[in-house]
Amino acid sequence: MTSADEYSFDELMDGIHFEMVYTMWCFVWPSYVIRSSLFSSLISKIQSGLYTYSDPLTLEEKDILSSANDAVIRITKISVYVYIFGAGGIFMKGVNKEKMRKLQLPNIGWLPFAITSLPRYALGCLCQAIIGVNTVSIVIGTFMSFATLFIHYGAQFKLLRARLRGCFPENVALEKAQEDIYKEKTIRKLKDCYNHHLAILRFHQELLKYYGVLLLVFRVAIVFWLCTLAYVSIIVDLLYVLLFSIRGQDVTEWSYELHDELYSIQWWEQPKEVQSNIKTMISGTAKPLVLYGVWDIALYSHESLSDICNESYSFFNMLRAFN
Repeated sequence: MTSADEYSFDELMDGIHFEMVYTMWCFVWPSYVIRSSLFSSLISKIQSGLYTYSDPLTLEEKDILSSANDAVIRITKISVYVYIFGAGGIFMKGVNKEKMRKLQLPNIGWLPFAITSLPRYALGCLCQAIIGVNTVSIVIGTFMSFATLFIHYGAQFKLLRARLRGCFPENVALEKAQEDIYKEKTIRKLKDCYNHHLAILRFHQELLKYYGVLLLVFRVAIVFWLCTLAYVSIIVDLLYVLLFSIRGQDVTEWSYELHDELYSIQWWEQPKEVQSNIKTMISGTAKPLVLYGVWDIALYSHESLSDICNESYSFFNMLRAFN
């Protein structure tokens, strides 16, 4: 076994980093397996639509859903390219014979046995390929599924806002708005919007339930990674945090936009029955949705990015004080 003196500080920090990566997946993947039916439910809801309106979709609403589908196709193609080059890069990084011989640990690029012969070297290359392909597929598959689901998620908010605008066209005469037929039609459309909003809220809770463990563990792990590998060395991990934070901020912004849409429509010219429905929806959208991991303390938003940096800096200073 190689002595500890032969390891550089960068190699030691690299080892700690990968140990934490594997530890994270040990926590996350059991929850994925246990809740696999929930993920299937999320996918089926996206494919069939969160809610089916009683009226046919307008051209604007069809364009919203079509744009979301096109964006998912593009991001899927990108993820395939990243998967191919990422797995290939990990494989090429680990097939170096001297590097395999130097580090003999069960991690990426490392083996639990010494490379003392050509067959062992061939076995090491095969092992490296399996580890590289599976590790990259796990990481990319997890984060790309999160990204694609949130593309559809955002489209549902846009669809709901477009449908609300359609419920209250501009320049409608007060006499026409007070007619019983028009009033019943408006209330029926509002009921559709209300049920669609409830479907979005249920979808949000299912997303948090499925990805909550990952969001919590990753939120804790990123602080340690920033301490052990500094900021430049974990740029990919920071990109994942940036993805989560941007999407979390988007969810909150979508909630605010929906609330503003309800407040800005010309509800004051509607009958009392319609106004009461609108006020109910306004109160139901007053509290914005947030993205977090299991507990609210593991929040993902623009503000959480600075919180992560501050936490890692404080933790780093604590470690330095112990030394």
